[in-house]
Amino acid sequence: MNPRCFKDLLAFMTRLPLGGGSLEGAATCFHLVPLAGLFIAVVVYTPLLALALLEAPGILAGFIYPAVHYLVTGGLHLDGLADYADVWGSGARGESAVRILKDPRRGSHAIAAITASTVASAGAVATVYSAGPIEVLALLGAAYAAAYESMYVTVLVGPTEPYRGMAYLFTSSARRSYRANIPLYLAVTLALGALATIASIHLAMIIVAVITLTPGLGVIAALDAKSRLGFVSGDVAGASFEVSRVTALVIAATAVAIT
Repeated sequence: MNPRCFKDLLAFMTRLPLGGGSLEGAATCFHLVPLAGLFIAVVVYTPLLALALLEAPGILAGFIYPAVHYLVTGGLHLDGLADYADVWGSGARGESAVRILKDPRRGSHAIAAITASTVASAGAVATVYSAGPIEVLALLGAAYAAAYESMYVTVLVGPTEPYRGMAYLFTSSARRSYRANIPLYLAVTLALGALATIASIHLAMIIVAVITLTPGLGVIAALDAKSRLGFVSGDVAGASFEVSRVTALVIAATAVAIT
């Protein structure tokens, strides 16, 4: 692993004070997104751990989590979710859909998507929080690793941008590096499963389900973008990440709640 390009990847994916980074370097290390997901999950987890040590209620953790996620990621992926939600809600196809995607104004579908994402993730974290500190770390790690892998899959299998936009570099990188990405993602799965078994086998099963099923949403996002836009853009990749992150958290929270 090239430490410099991994730093570039983290600098691109987050607003952490890493001294800036190169977009080309971030694209070069795009196959390392599962590791980036684990790193970001630990950063997001830190204030939740502080709340647990202070014995704060789960509702407070749920309220704080979306703000922490936004601060860490800089709203990069939420912006993509908002833009693509307007495309999806409009029902437009082809050039009309591309115009809506590039319109900087936010429509009602964008507002609804961001609201739903915020509420669902807050409720999910509030539920997961009750499971215990190790469980929260393992489940957040699984959710972020799976969501970033879903984004990777979207870019990998979807049609390339017809212009040299942001997604163009990452698509090219993904198609060169997927053979390195797959074993890395499996290793992340095994590591999280091992961490989860410290708490319970049931938790390990939840994590395996989350980390196995969630990247499939990346394929769905790629197919949807192909039918609406004809290609996968950076906004589509961001939307894929956010939908996958929230879905993973909701799956985890549901499993925790029914046990």
